[in-house]
Amino acid sequence: MFPNKNSYISCNDGWVFDQGLLLSTIASKWNLVCKKSWMVRLTSTIYMFGRFFGAISCGVLSDKIGRKYTVIIYLFFKIGGGFLATYAPNYPLFCIGRYIIAIGTTGSNLAAYVYLSEITGKSYRAAIGVTWQMLFAFGYATLPGIAFFLRDHVRLQLVITAPAIILFGYFFFMDESPRWLISQGRFEEAKQIVEKIATINRKQLPEDLNFSHPASDDKEKVMETRKGTVKDILVYPNLRKKTLILCFIWFTCSLMYYGLSLNIGTIAGSIYLNTFLLGIVEVPALTLGIYLMGRVGRKPTVASACLFAGLSGFILIPLILTDAPSASRTAMSILGKASISMAFAAIYVYTVELMPTGVRNVGIGFTSMNARIAGMAAPYVGGQLSDIWKPFPTTIFGVFATGTGILTLLLPETLNKTLPETIEEGESFGKKVKKSQVEDITGKQAEANLKLEEKY
Repeated sequence: MFPNKNSYISCNDGWVFDQGLLLSTIASKWNLVCKKSWMVRLTSTIYMFGRFFGAISCGVLSDKIGRKYTVIIYLFFKIGGGFLATYAPNYPLFCIGRYIIAIGTTGSNLAAYVYLSEITGKSYRAAIGVTWQMLFAFGYATLPGIAFFLRDHVRLQLVITAPAIILFGYFFFMDESPRWLISQGRFEEAKQIVEKIATINRKQLPEDLNFSHPASDDKEKVMETRKGTVKDILVYPNLRKKTLILCFIWFTCSLMYYGLSLNIGTIAGSIYLNTFLLGIVEVPALTLGIYLMGRVGRKPTVASACLFAGLSGFILIPLILTDAPSASRTAMSILGKASISMAFAAIYVYTVELMPTGVRNVGIGFTSMNARIAGMAAPYVGGQLSDIWKPFPTTIFGVFATGTGILTLLLPETLNKTLPETIEEGESFGKKVKKSQVEDITGKQAEANLKLEEKY
């Protein structure tokens, strides 16, 4: 039905590269053309595989040794990988460097994001979380300008690595997450940090606030929080349902986001201008996301953003088939990118709020690793599948985004809700507890779960 149009030939007479746009790329440095052209996309896949490993390892490490040390460890990976990729004498070492960069980038970002959410009040979580993503958008939009003036991938890699070196020095000023310390029973350390925060903010702590001698019920709560593992978010039925839906949302957001971003060269027009537009369009999208998340909630924001992204994908199909003007196709691609960017930013906040403290980093690591799986496929879905049928990639984007928008409606709302602490609270959150079920849960924990559900 769809003939295979892919074929590769040898370049026996060499290759002359057009240096009008870029003076040096990995393709020109190692002659990755003709039968080696697939190796260019392979670097993106390897990078995403590194992000996949970073997401898995970060969750376990962060919940074990804390948010602070996890951020620093992964920043070290990012810096080391950056220098290796910059000065790599051959293609394999360059790929290894990119793989290490990806591990460090994902690990430090996820741990820092969880840290930020745990020291932020519930009324500010959405704004802080999406503002975090907005900084990414500004970096995205700035990058093509830097690349335009440098026009060399070696110097560009050095510029990208520099911020990680600066952030590495933040270790000496960064405190551990008080919420994580409490989950580990380290109450005195948590109290000192909270007092420090209150002093900086010129606030007075309640006189009856006591971290050192929690009530017996709170001690049990701490012990339950410390027992959380990946197994817990998959064994308990309600947590499992929420986790699997979140996994699919992460997968779809990443597939469409990176499918458009990594294949920007296939969009008509200047690669520098198009990259800038795909980056800067996220700023108004994320600004709207902050407003919607605070006004209508997390669930409607994610669902509507995904549905709108899916709609843009379907609209692109006839535009591609009829060879519509490039401006209309570019505009619709940018619109789809803006929508999926809003969903991508919101799902960070949503995932953190749905996961209990003891498995929060594990949970966001486990769900976000699906984004890395999608990221590995994105260069091929957004690129080579168009050789089979031109609208194939955008059709896939439309189907996945629409399905994700519908699935999101099955999740509970978290707007202005207190973050669940224990596995039990996470399991009962968003689930109607019947009186007949209460008898199956022992002791005071059953009563606590019922009260929690009645409250929400």
